[in-house]
Amino acid sequence: MKQILFILFTSFLPACCFGQTEQKECASFKTGQFAYRDSANNIINVTRKGGKQHEEDKKTRTITKFRIKWTNDCEYELTQIWSNSKAKRKQNRAVTRIVITKANGNDSYEYTCACRDREEKANSGMMVRLNE
Repeated sequence: MKQILFILFTSFLPACCFGQTEQKECASFKTGQFAYRDSANNIINVTRKGGKQHEEDKKTRTITKFRIKWTNDCEYELTQIWSNSKAKRKQNRAVTRIVITKANGNDSYEYTCACRDREEKANSGMMVRLNE
């Protein structure tokens, strides 16, 4: 009986410890300046501070503002609250759930989402931290 308990304990211990490391890496992306490529392959600059996210596409001059709510260290929800784009304004109050699937140190992360501008399909991408 002691051997069974020992085997169970040693098999769950690594999963518990290593899982928390990933969570801590995600927490570093709650604030700062980032960039990602949208579905049209445009570079979108992102600024996060507090509960707000500001996105700017310098090529199209589109600005979009979001409320960001972190549901845990590696998952967050974006609620669009404003845009200077008439087409994007139709998405005001829309909520998008993003899951960070892999943190690459403090420099970038990979994510999945069901993004509205991408026809509600599960998509993936990479967000890169910009020099601040």
